[in-house]
Amino acid sequence: MPEISVIVPVFDMERYLRQCVESVLAQTFHDWELLLVDDGSTDSSGAICDGFAAKDSRIRAFHIANGGPGAARNFGIGKAAAPWMAFVDADDLLHPQALELLRAAALRSGAPIVCGSIRRAAESFPIASCSGKDSSAPRRNASRSGSVAELEFSVSDAVAAVGRLLYQRGLDTSAYGKLFSRSLFENLAFIPGILYEDLDLFYRIILKAGEIAEITQTVYYHRENPDSLLSRFSPARRDALAVTRRIESYMAEHRPELLGAARARRLAANFNIFCLAGFCENAEEEIKALPDQCWSEIKRLRGGCFLDPRLRLKDRLGIIVSYLGGRKLVKMLSRLVY
Repeated sequence: MPEISVIVPVFDMERYLRQCVESVLAQTFHDWELLLVDDGSTDSSGAICDGFAAKDSRIRAFHIANGGPGAARNFGIGKAAAPWMAFVDADDLLHPQALELLRAAALRSGAPIVCGSIRRAAESFPIASCSGKDSSAPRRNASRSGSVAELEFSVSDAVAAVGRLLYQRGLDTSAYGKLFSRSLFENLAFIPGILYEDLDLFYRIILKAGEIAEITQTVYYHRENPDSLLSRFSPARRDALAVTRRIESYMAEHRPELLGAARARRLAANFNIFCLAGFCENAEEEIKALPDQCWSEIKRLRGGCFLDPRLRLKDRLGIIVSYLGGRKLVKMLSRLVY
């Protein structure tokens, strides 16, 4: 049985998929399995998955009907054989020591979740920087991770960690760049077909875990992909409103000590969608109605959130502008702030 299952949802990623898989093959920790879940790709991604699986017995390729990254991750979780799991997006790269460092921190800390540092990389980020084949600038950054013997970690309890997550203060909500105990996903799963599926699940995973460990070493390179849904406005981005609404409801019922943090995150989502949808030209009627919906939520939340000392500065600024100049002034300044 492998020690770590690496799950990669794949949809039309023929341009980057080989680099992603090569970064897993380049790991200094070798006791892993790689699950490539082809999520109904229409390009050659499925064939690339099969090609890698034919060459390395540690790699398994699966083909499912398109359901989005949440559904593909859920499928991979169901097929995973290892006690630990890591998620990688098909256009991103692992640092060569990622699995070694994350596993060492998990064993030493006893925490069921370990979070590493995520480095943003240019779209043209080269695979050589993660395979050790040259000495490019990203490779020099990668070398800073250091040895496992020098590894240091910090441990946070679940309430403190979720608070940081919701206040957007240093804890990334993405599934990648982390190592999870497989047991955490018993009775918990990603919601298929939505954007922000990571945010929707991660707070519940942390609360179930009880604590998380964090290391400062870079373990993951996230490619800034201009074609990503999060790089532009699309109707799917309104999912942030539903996700943050569920978070507020969950905290009100189960974790009232985190209700202020949940409302701060919901305020931020409404400011963001208010601004993005407000500049969306030739939009459908449903999208045109979003600014009105968001403005109503902003007015509901702004008074209580303004008194919260942990609120982000730009959200506090948004509240002040909303009181002084109303929605027109917020829209005018939104391109500079949101």
